[in-house]
Amino acid sequence: MAVANPETVLQELRRDVARGLPPVVVLLGPSQYFRTQAFDAVLAALPAGADRRLVDGEEKRDGSELQDLRGGALFAREACLCVRRADAWLRDHAEAIERTLGRMAKGCHLVVEAAKVDKRTRLGKLLCEHKVYEFRDLYADPYSPGDSPLQTELVRWIAGRGKELGVPLTPEAAYLVLGAVGKDPAETMAELERLRARLGAVAKPLGPDDLRGRLSARSESSPFEFTEALLAGDRRRALRSLHAMFLRSVRGKEGEVMRREQIVLVLLNWLRTTCQQVLQGRLLVDAGTRLSEVPAQVGVRVFAERFQEQVRKNDAAHLRRGLHALLDVQRAMRTSGEEPDLLLERLVLRWFAKAPAEDLAW
Repeated sequence: MAVANPETVLQELRRDVARGLPPVVVLLGPSQYFRTQAFDAVLAALPAGADRRLVDGEEKRDGSELQDLRGGALFAREACLCVRRADAWLRDHAEAIERTLGRMAKGCHLVVEAAKVDKRTRLGKLLCEHKVYEFRDLYADPYSPGDSPLQTELVRWIAGRGKELGVPLTPEAAYLVLGAVGKDPAETMAELERLRARLGAVAKPLGPDDLRGRLSARSESSPFEFTEALLAGDRRRALRSLHAMFLRSVRGKEGEVMRREQIVLVLLNWLRTTCQQVLQGRLLVDAGTRLSEVPAQVGVRVFAERFQEQVRKNDAAHLRRGLHALLDVQRAMRTSGEEPDLLLERLVLRWFAKAPAEDLAW
C-alpha cells in the first residue's frame, strides 16, 4: 500500500495524540524532517506529571533505560521513554525491547523514532502491532510525464509554508526555491525564514524575479541562472554566474557538493536542452504559430512567460550558432586538455559575438 503524504500523516498524528497518547508510538520513514516534527509533537503531548527520559539512540547504552517502563520512576505516576535516531538502539537491544513491550506498566509510554524497522523480525512485528506513523519524502517530481512540475508535492508544500510564514510565493517562485535550495524541507524552512526576515510582511505573492538576489542559496549560482543569462542577452550576468559556480561550487538536489566535472556536465546538458527547446519554439513562431501557443506545443510547463521571452529575443540563426559553439566546447573538453571554466568563458564570448560560429576559431 502506498504511503500517504507525510504532511497528512503528521496531521493525523497530532489529532491522535490530542485525544490521548498511545502506550507505544513508532515514527518511521526516510524523511528526517517530518520524523523530527512528529517526535516533537509527541513530546508536547506527554503527560505533565510523567517522568520523561530522552535518549539519543546513536549513543552506546546498556539498555537500563527500559527498566522504567516496567513500573515507572520512584516519584512519578508514569514513565515515558523517548528515543531519537533509534535505528542502532533497536538493533542493540532487540531482545530487551521485546520483553519490555509485553510487560509495560499501565500509564507508561515508549516513543521510538527511526528511519527504518525490519518488519520481518520479531521486534519489527511487535512494534508494528502498535501505533506506527510512516513519513516518506515529499515527491519533487511529477507523478507522470504529462503533469506540470509546478504541481508536485514539494513545490506545493514550499508555497504553503511560505504563505504560513508571511512570504507567499507563486508556484514558479516555489519551484525556483526548490531548484536553489534543494529537496531538504529543513533547508527550505530556513530559507523561507531568512526571506521573511529580509522582506518583512508580504501581501502579494512573490514571483521568480522578486527572489532574484535574495535567496541565500547554498551555491552562488546554478546552470539554470547561467542559461537564463545567456538567453536573456546578459553577458555580465552569464560570466558572473559561471565564475560563481566554479569558485563556490554547486549543490545537487540531495545537497551534495558537485565536482567540477559534474558541474560542467550538468551545465552543458541543461544549456543544450533549453536551447533546443527555444530553437524549436522559434521555428514554430517563424512558421506562423502564435507565441502564446508555443510553450504548450514544445512541452514547456514551467516559466512559460519566460520561455516566450526567450523565443522572442533569440532568432533561429543565433540559437544554431550557440548550439554549434556548445558542441565545440564538448569536443575541446575531450581533446584539448584545457580547463573547463576557460572553455565555458570562450563559449560565452562566442555566444555574444555577432559573427557566425565558424569564423570564431578556438
